Amino acid sequence: MLRPFFPLFMETIMTIPAEALQTIATETSRIALEYRKHLVPEVKPDMSIVTNGDKAVARAAHKALAELVPGIISIDEEDPQCRAGFDQAEWAAIIDPIDGTHNYCSGLERFGTAIGIVHRGIMKYGLLSLPEFGTAILAGADGLFSADLHSGTRTALTIPRHKAPHGKSVVSCAQKICRERMLSDPKEGDEDNGNLWTGWLAADGSVVYSNYRLIEGRTAGYVGLINLWDIGGAIPFFEPMGLEMTWLGNGERCGTTVNELIRGDGTKDHWKLKDNVFIAPTNGLQLLNGRIVVPT
Repeated sequence: MLRPFFPLFMETIMTIPAEALQTIATETSRIALEYRKHLVPEVKPDMSIVTNGDKAVARAAHKALAELVPGIISIDEEDPQCRAGFDQAEWAAIIDPIDGTHNYCSGLERFGTAIGIVHRGIMKYGLLSLPEFGTAILAGADGLFSADLHSGTRTALTIPRHKAPHGKSVVSCAQKICRERMLSDPKEGDEDNGNLWTGWLAADGSVVYSNYRLIEGRTAGYVGLINLWDIGGAIPFFEPMGLEMTWLGNGERCGTTVNELIRGDGTKDHWKLKDNVFIAPTNGLQLLNGRIVVPT
């Protein structure tokens, strides 16, 4: 049963505080864990898996957002229709109810929920939550916070003290990239140039989990070709947390508007980003001709 959400946020508001995001994270995490006790998985046409838990979390997120900001346009991974006016709406949201569904079904901890909130086409606010850990990070109008969903407390997020990158830095990758790179033959000069493609890659099975840990400063970077719902909740954290997202193909910095990021072609790939992205601290690992290298 869906619970009522926002007794204090029933009128249209022009800013979204972290408290409201924490309320959503707490309830969606509760639902994710409750449904995990009796999952019913289905295979989608693209051969990926969706469960009754994914759908229940999506319903709860849509309901919460509609109560928080009446009239908001919201879409989610399980119903990714191309909504006219999404990029021009006063308020819109993109939801990944359960990212890492295979992990979710398998009893593993590495899955999460992401909600990116868009204001006039710009990725403005966001949340990433890890239900099994009982934590969330929140990007609201009043700042960035780390939240304990059990106690209801939150503390301000500060730029982490990243370890100096070296040849053994862990870079999280989308599973397809990780398989391709780890199974391919090393390129000439990789070791001499400190190219991290030749090793020290990790596939977490969840973009939300990977970016959550990157924002915390526990990993050195992330690479993947992903959809907007995978990354939308994380984008508002990047610049204030000292991270930069660039296109892997040309090394140029990615924009922060929906139109700059997605293909937007009206096909099944409408919400997919235009290219692989590389995310890392601005003073950390760098791209050089498509290679991830340690700065000199």
